[in-house]
Order: sequence, then structure tokens, then C-alpha cells
Amino acid sequence: MATVPFPILCLPDSVLQKSLKLMGVVEHLCLSVLSKNIKQLIATLKGYFKCFSFEFVPFTSLTVVGERFKHFSFYFDIDESTQNANLRSYTDEGTYITLNVPGFTVKHWIEHVAYVLCRHNSIKLVILEPNIDEVYEIVKDMKTFGVKIASSEIQSSHLLELFPSLSNLGVYNVPINTQILTHNFYWLEFFKTKVTLDDILVSNCSKFSIEYNNLPDKELNLFMRSWIKGSNSRLKTLSICFGSRRDRFLETVLFQNIDYIETYKKKDWRTFEISRPDGAKAEVMWDPLYNS
Repeated sequence: MATVPFPILCLPDSVLQKSLKLMGVVEHLCLSVLSKNIKQLIATLKGYFKCFSFEFVPFTSLTVVGERFKHFSFYFDIDESTQNANLRSYTDEGTYITLNVPGFTVKHWIEHVAYVLCRHNSIKLVILEPNIDEVYEIVKDMKTFGVKIASSEIQSSHLLELFPSLSNLGVYNVPINTQILTHNFYWLEFFKTKVTLDDILVSNCSKFSIEYNNLPDKELNLFMRSWIKGSNSRLKTLSICFGSRRDRFLETVLFQNIDYIETYKKKDWRTFEISRPDGAKAEVMWDPLYNS
């Protein structure tokens, strides 16, 4: 029996909305290029993304992260002579698709994906290569609340100027400076980046995360004792993920002369609570899988 095409766009609005909610991300994008009306309808679906992230490998691929899925990757086939680009991806069922819209460049596709998947809500950028200015030109009309960056070419003043709404910053193997540390971020994350005791002491964030850094337990102990005495008044969470075998010495070195309560313990995560005399509390998070 031959398959008969079904004119889905002719469905009543209420039925169409229910049908759209049953579809996947790629199906939404396929429909969204057909008309402005369906594009706006998909963009305004209730229960869709509140925020999402863009992971750039300029300019060959884009990974989108949202509430409805963990990671979804798109790839660009670019015509070097015209800079027009096709969008490639896979459906939830594993079907390979290519979308082509005449005149669409990579910038057009990214703007289209952003509009359809999260309307004008906030985004987080993951920039794995330099040239942040090129990335900024693509996302400048969106509100960027978080950036993870692995480019040593970017100056902190330039970063804060480009993204004035920035509250979360992650840095990969890039030297840090005082301007970044003292800025009133909500969350600072450092991956394979040298962080010293003095760096933590001058920081002004609410959540400080260190991953793959060999800062000695004794210095972390000194910092926590300093926090108990009143330093780093905004800090509420200290997250530690190191790559050395230290977990068995955790209580004896890291919390030496410090009163603490273990609030959570699982194979892949442990959390502790420390407090100040004035009643302020902070959470120390420890990843045993990294630290054992």
C-alpha cells in the first residue's frame, strides 16, 4: 500500500500543538523552515526550553543542550564560494537528515536554531576555539549568562564587555587574572588551570569549582579556616575534583581542626557542610571518582 503524504500544517491549531509536542528536535527544525507561522508556533510551544547552551567548534558544528535532551549535535556543510550552509543532523530514531534553505549561512542557521528551540531566553556558550569575536557576532542579540572558554587570547575586560549579563564562567587551561577572580560572578569553574590559595582568597563568587588541579589539601584546609573566620563572604559552595589519590586522607588533612558534617555520601559524590560562628554555612563538594 502506497504511503499518502499528510498535510500536517492543515490540522486545527489545538491538534497541531499536540502533534508538535510529540515530535523531536530535528522534526521541529524541519517544519520550522517551511513557513514563518509554523516557526513561531514551534518557538512558543509551552513546556519547551527555559535555557540551553551552544557548543562551538567554529564553524563546523554546534551542540545544543536543553531541558528536553542532554546533547544534540548539528553539523554544517559550507559552500566556500557563497558561504551558504546546509544543516546536518540525526533524528531521535537515528535517521540522517540534511536541511537546505537558499541563502542560509552558518550565522542564519544558529540564529534560526536559537529562535526555534529557546525563543529569546538565556544561553550558555562553550567556546572550544579562539576568535570569540566571531562567536559574539552570531549570539550578540541573545542574553548570555554563562561562558566556558578555552582561549588564552581573550582578555577578561573584553569578555565582560561582550557579555555584560555573564554570571557563570568556566575556564579551560587558561591563565587567570585578578579581574576575573574579583568580579561578582555567581559561579567560577577552573579546569586544568593553575589555581593558588591566594586566587581563592581574592575570589568574589558564590560557587567556586576546581577540577584537575594539584592544590594541596593543607592549603584548602587553610582556606576553609580563613572562610570560617570571615573571608570570602559571598562563597556558599566549594567544589573539588582532583585527579590524584587523596580521598582516604580527606578527613585527616582537608578538615583538620575544622568542625564539619557529612551531608551526602555516594560512590560518585560526597558533600560536607561547614559553618561560621555567625551561622553562615557553606557546602564543600568532593568527587571520589576523581579523587581516589
